[in-house]
Amino acid sequence: AKALPPKGTYTESVPSGESMAGASLYRQFCLAVCLAATVLVATPHAATLSRPSLPRDDGPTLPAGLVWSGFDHKWLRKVVGFETPHRMGAWADFLEDVSYSATDDTVNATYASMVHPGVDGDFQHPTAFFSAVRGDSDSLALSYGTWEFSFQDNSTGMGGKAPHADTLMQRSFAVDLSSLPANFTSHHAVLGGFELDMKCVPTSGYPCNSNGIWAYRFNLTLNACTEQSTLAAALRCQVDLDIGRGWTPTHGGGKPYNPVMAYTATVHYVVISAPQGGLAAALDHVSAASTIHAGVLHGRRTVASKATTAVASDAAPAPIVGLRAFGFELTHSELNRGRYLEELTFAVRLPANATGGAGAGAAITYDWQAGFTAPPTTTANSNVRYSLSTSTIALAGATADGAAVLPGRSASGTICEDDPSSGFKCAKHHLPASLNDTVPVSVHMG
Repeated sequence: AKALPPKGTYTESVPSGESMAGASLYRQFCLAVCLAATVLVATPHAATLSRPSLPRDDGPTLPAGLVWSGFDHKWLRKVVGFETPHRMGAWADFLEDVSYSATDDTVNATYASMVHPGVDGDFQHPTAFFSAVRGDSDSLALSYGTWEFSFQDNSTGMGGKAPHADTLMQRSFAVDLSSLPANFTSHHAVLGGFELDMKCVPTSGYPCNSNGIWAYRFNLTLNACTEQSTLAAALRCQVDLDIGRGWTPTHGGGKPYNPVMAYTATVHYVVISAPQGGLAAALDHVSAASTIHAGVLHGRRTVASKATTAVASDAAPAPIVGLRAFGFELTHSELNRGRYLEELTFAVRLPANATGGAGAGAAITYDWQAGFTAPPTTTANSNVRYSLSTSTIALAGATADGAAVLPGRSASGTICEDDPSSGFKCAKHHLPASLNDTVPVSVHMG
């Protein structure tokens, strides 16, 4: 396994000639002068995640695999004790190259992540959450794949105080299930992760300062998939991607607004399939309000299992928990105003040692977390509303016999970007300078 650098929060010292007593003055100076100067010297960086080895529209179908259930991305750099938030830039979080070795009963995969801070340097240890699942090939299958689409937005209100762009993309895709046994008629799709590349498009009179955005809304939704009567052995699924962006209340701290952005979105999915009655998915929706200064929200939900067969609690495998949608919207009084962010996270998971609870009528408890957070010392506050659509999938009947579900797993990578303007060097903190990372994942199911 790849060795990761030690995790922690590194705090930079005050530049030569400054004292901690002068830190506040130094911060005010940087906010007023250094950030404005960045407009003149910063060069936007393009971030592109290395493409996975699997085809972009169709992956493997396996009797065992991993089911992604969310992520946590948090910038960790501090300057004289103050957090350094950033625009939302290109980002990605997913599991790829999933395989299963029956010889040693092990699921292997790669966790891939990408997080871009815009024009300034920073570092973080992005984390993905997932469950490991294994069944018999004649009663359970996990099919992996991706859908990709590209688009541009166009801002309105240019020249005013609140330029903004609102874009809703809705795309339908087919999932080919022709390789499954004919009796596999029960299917349920969840998100397997995402990739979102973004880049500023140069516009007359508006030079590009960054390939990032000040977002005030982001929602990714995998709608319920339906079987296609006109296409044998296929599901038709619709994906919605809703992005709203604008300037900040302080006009980006002196950084210009980009009128046009180009995006490439790649949605990863997992379709779990079984014979009729083998799957029982309980759908749930979480909606919660907070502020971006309040930190990450955590909660617990209980849903009733949709399984129709009685299974002894000590014999039933743990349910599979996954995400079908996640997102946020800033709901402050000033409409169309985005913010810098420090942490972005959406995840659902069962306790690490969860067992049973998937039988008919059983209560299934899962934990959730959501956050678009920013430090109060440098970012204007805003109300925020979070939403998550979840699936808790109980294995039942013959599908549950001999199956294993190991919940509460996670994997972490390392992201770091040098900052020439301030002298921040990843190498000084024993971190590789890279905007994307891949980490091997191996889960023994026995």
